[in-house]
Amino acid sequence: MTSRTSTFTVLLFGPAAELVGAETVSIELDSSAPTVHDLEMALVQTRPSLQELVEAGRFAVNTQIVRRETRISPEDEIALISMVSGG
Repeated sequence: MTSRTSTFTVLLFGPAAELVGAETVSIELDSSAPTVHDLEMALVQTRPSLQELVEAGRFAVNTQIVRRETRISPEDEIALISMVSGG
């Protein structure tokens, strides 16, 4: 079985967008059935400054908060939802 590389776009908001200096990042995944966890790992590898926000945050796929084992496709709308605190 051969794997293929696909490009995924991740929407960033607030602190994540500020750290990266952009509202989106593109991530290449080499997998025939990638998951949110695969995306997280690649995102932290390519954008180490996001590690804390990725670890503390959640991902939404097509406007739904999902688990890390959720399978994703390049056509999905994927967003990193950073946890924020305030008072």
